Amino acid sequence: MLPRLAKALVIVALTISLGAHWAFLQSLAWAGMLYTYSKQVGLSQGLAMTFDGDHPCGLCKTIQKGKAQERKQEQESAPVSKELKLDLPPMNFVFDHPPHPALPISVLQRETEWDCPPELPPPRPV
Repeated sequence: MLPRLAKALVIVALTISLGAHWAFLQSLAWAGMLYTYSKQVGLSQGLAMTFDGDHPCGLCKTIQKGKAQERKQEQESAPVSKELKLDLPPMNFVFDHPPHPALPISVLQRETEWDCPPELPPPRPV
C-alpha cells in the first residue's frame, strides 16, 4: 500500500512541477463548456463556442490568471545574469590517453600473441 501511495505522490509532484495541472484543469473546463453550450445551442455551435476563445467560462478565466501569476513569480524569483564569471586561475591542460586498464597478466600475454599473424591461412568460402 505504501509503495503505491509513494508512486502516486511522485506522479502528482511531477505533474505539478511540469505545469500539467493547468492542462488537466483546462480539459475539465472545456468539457464543462462543451456540455453547457451544446445543451443551449446544439453540438456543432457549442463546439465552436467552446474553442473559439470568445466565450470563456469562469474556470478558464481562473486558469489564465493562475498561469499569468505563475509566470510573473518565475520571472521575479529568478534574475537572469548574462555574465559568467569564473575565478579560477588559467591552467595548461593536455589530453592524454588513459592508462592501460588493470588486466590480469594472462590477458596481457594474449595481447602480445595477437600481434603475430595467424599460423594458418584464413578459411575460404565454399
